[in-house]
Amino acid sequence: ILFMAALLVGTTTFAQYRSNLGPETSINLIGGARFSNFIFHNSEGVKSDNLSYRLNTALGVNLAVDINKNIIRPELMFHQAGAKSKLSGTSFDWKLNYLALNVGYLYSVVDTGILSLQPGLAFGVNYMVSGEQVIGNNRYNIIKEESLGRLDLEVMGLLNAKIQVTPLFSIGAEYRFGYGLLQIEKDIDQRT
Repeated sequence: ILFMAALLVGTTTFAQYRSNLGPETSINLIGGARFSNFIFHNSEGVKSDNLSYRLNTALGVNLAVDINKNIIRPELMFHQAGAKSKLSGTSFDWKLNYLALNVGYLYSVVDTGILSLQPGLAFGVNYMVSGEQVIGNNRYNIIKEESLGRLDLEVMGLLNAKIQVTPLFSIGAEYRFGYGLLQIEKDIDQRT
């Protein structure tokens, strides 16, 4: 209830100044579940099928600027990532926390005034603020151990749907499929 009240107050406060912003502009709070996994190839180039997805969370805020069905959307987000695995009875678990700056482009293919549907693409820069690897009962600080790189680049496909409940309040759902562009695992000789 507190979250909904904060969202409603934020939307109401913003809507009072909306007419001064030029193009149709909105500020959106985002949050939800995020599934993540690693793609790992061994030294011989063979892909590992032993990694499982982790259920994580994502929270953030974005600014959507709509100019004739073309939507430009910068956003700031905190999200978690990682993977799980089991090898010879030993469990492995990676928990990574990122601060991300994303820029997206969406095109409104349906806009009835009440319902809108927008596919799009986004590019993101992710910076790891903390990370942990758990092997069995042992915990390791990924940043201190320097086992993974802190910077990652990501490209995402987006599908956004939004229903306008009142003139000042909308509820949306978005599906994102992202792919990291950098190898984040450091080779042993790359560690300092």
